[in-house]
This record gives sequence, structure tokens and C-alpha cells, in this order.
Amino acid sequence: ELIATVMDSALVIPGTNIRFGLDPLLGLLPGLGDTLSSVVSIYILHHAHQQGVPKWMMTRMAANLALDYVVGSVPVVG
Repeated sequence: ELIATVMDSALVIPGTNIRFGLDPLLGLLPGLGDTLSSVVSIYILHHAHQQGVPKWMMTRMAANLALDYVVGSVPVVG
């Protein structure tokens, strides 16, 4: 939960109710940002494996991670 909060909604724009996290900020760094976000996602995937998440779900998670990395690595499209 802590990682999800930090990546998705830890920060607030002052004077508004708009929340965002580190993930969109990392996305501003070409190449490096997508790689750092993927490293965090791989950590989550590893933790899910340790917790006994079924293989079919791990496969779907890994496929989503790979797709996000590939699409995010293409400038403008990502």
C-alpha cells in the first residue's frame, strides 16, 4: 500500500484537491523514468510471487509490466 500511495497519490498541488505521485514525475525523464517505474513494478511482482500469487496472475502482471515499459519508452506515444 505504501508503494502504491507514493507512486500514485502521495503529493498534492497546493490550494487544490489534485493528487499525484512519483510515477508521472518519473515519466518526465526520457528512458530513465520508465526504467525506474519498471524497477518498482518488478519489486511488486517479486513480492507478489513471495506471497503465493497464482502463476496465471503473475503472468498477466508481467505482461502488463512489459507492455507499459515498451509503450512508455516510445516518445509521444507513452
